[in-house]
Amino acid sequence: MNNAQTNTVTNKVAKVSKKAPKKVVAIKEVKKEVVKVKKSLEERQAALLENQNKSSFDFIKLANLTDKLDNKSISKVYSNVVDSIYIKDIIGFSPIPSFKDFAAKMPIKKYYSNWDGYKCLLSFNAIYQANKKVSKQNKAAI
Repeated sequence: MNNAQTNTVTNKVAKVSKKAPKKVVAIKEVKKEVVKVKKSLEERQAALLENQNKSSFDFIKLANLTDKLDNKSISKVYSNVVDSIYIKDIIGFSPIPSFKDFAAKMPIKKYYSNWDGYKCLLSFNAIYQANKKVSKQNKAAI
C-alpha cells in the first residue's frame, strides 16, 4: 500500500472507532431502562394472599405459584425423576434408589429442581462413578 491508501484506511478506522462508543452508550442506556426487579415466588404469593379483593385471575396466579413452590420439594422431584423415560439411561444397570437413599444423597437446599434430581440419580450409577474416578486418576498421573 502506498501512503495515500494507508492514510485512507486509517481515517476509516478512526471514523468507525468514533461512532462505536456512541452506539455502546446508547445500548447501555436502553439496558438500564429494561432492567426490572423480580420478586421471589414467596413475595408474589404473599402479595396475592394479602389482596382482599381477589379476582378469578388472581386465584389462577395463586394456584400457579403454589404449584411452583410445591413442585420444588424433594418428594415431587423424586417422583418426577423416577417417572422419567430416561431413568434407565441415567442410572445404567444400578437399581432405582428408594426415596430414603435418594434424599440422603441430595444436598440440603430450600428448593430442589429436576436437574438436581437427575444429578443425584447419576451418583447412583456405579459404572459412571468408576469411570469418573479412573479419569481423575489418569489426569493426576499425567
